[in-house]
Amino acid sequence: MSACFDPLRDEGELLAARIAAGGVPVVLRRFDDLYHGFANAVGIGRRGREAMLEIAGALRVGVALGRVTRTSRVRA
Repeated sequence: MSACFDPLRDEGELLAARIAAGGVPVVLRRFDDLYHGFANAVGIGRRGREAMLEIAGALRVGVALGRVTRTSRVRA
C-alpha cells in the first residue's frame, strides 16, 4: 500500500519492487487520492475507511493463501 501524497511513497514502492525481485509475491496498491497516515483517520471521511477495508481484505486473502501453500508443502 502506498499513498500518492506521502513523503515515503517512493521508498515504499522501491521496497516492494526489491521484495518482488527476490521472488516473494507482492501486491502493491497506490491510493492516488490519499495521504500519509490516512489509516489513522479512518473515522474522518469515507475514502480512508474504504481503503483500509480493501487493505484488510487483501491481507486476509494473502494470509489464507499462505496457509494453503504452507500446508501443501508440508504434506508433499
